[in-house]
Amino acid sequence: LATAATAAAPPCDYVRALPRGTAAAWLRLEHYARMAVQRGTGNDHVHGLWNQDSPLARHTYAAALVACATADAVHVRYVRDAVAALAASGEDGGAAREHGAARVLALARNLGAYVAAAQLLVDVLPRDIMLRFKRWLLRVRVVDVGGHGRWNNLTRTAEDSATNWGALAQASRLAVATFLGDTAEVRRVAVQLRRFCGDRSVPHAFKPAASHDVTWQCDAATPHLPRRVPLFAGSSNSRWWRWDPINSPVCGSGRDGALVEDAARGGACCRWPPCSPTRPCALRPPGTGYALDTMHAVVVQALLLQRYDRRTYGDVWQW
Repeated sequence: LATAATAAAPPCDYVRALPRGTAAAWLRLEHYARMAVQRGTGNDHVHGLWNQDSPLARHTYAAALVACATADAVHVRYVRDAVAALAASGEDGGAAREHGAARVLALARNLGAYVAAAQLLVDVLPRDIMLRFKRWLLRVRVVDVGGHGRWNNLTRTAEDSATNWGALAQASRLAVATFLGDTAEVRRVAVQLRRFCGDRSVPHAFKPAASHDVTWQCDAATPHLPRRVPLFAGSSNSRWWRWDPINSPVCGSGRDGALVEDAARGGACCRWPPCSPTRPCALRPPGTGYALDTMHAVVVQALLLQRYDRRTYGDVWQW
């Protein structure tokens, strides 16, 4: 969640104001920062970006936090080398794809942390590296990277998927947009987040995944199967789907507030016999892990929007 804390300038001043001492959270950050300096080199980050299990992105962010608070040259140099390596790499994960590793999910998990690290040290890192990094970000957020039959582009995945893939992609997409000062892109993400959170006055392009299970959908006002509706009255545009990614809080049968797509990936809401007030739905693995992924990513989106422009977006937590 700390990824979102640096969306507003001046970034390092914000970090220096945080309580330190022997706080467990700060000690953990310092631990990650030490691990970063000991383990990763510039080229490691190129492959780490495309590895969804790589810890290097969060280690880099931890190193940036420590560098902000202490002005330690070793940690600054580590972040500089990581950002420079990414800026000089191909934006389509070509090197990683040779090993079958390039996937949007990996990019979605890792990109935001690298962007946040660069944002923290934006006044410290060399200007030429930052310019190259920004040009690289403009490309990487829209390039097709392969690795999945449907979700193979960060921006497209963010707008198309209501699973953890889409939420993580949206968080990284928003981190990039706030870093670049792309207000139009930030506004588009805000629209998507409002609809994800249940605002039906806002159209969306979420489409059900192959694992979509209608037994998890409960709102009577929403069709059991997603149906195409026009974006505007009389419009022939049929790419907007009407269905709710998050169940109503008064749904019943254990489905209140469930993240429909992620929950369904753990199996049907109820097998035989059907669900009832005395036999509610049960969220099962791996749906539980996917749902936690999504919740983390949605909170990051809300924090980023709030810190980027609270005047425009108001109290995001009420959406």
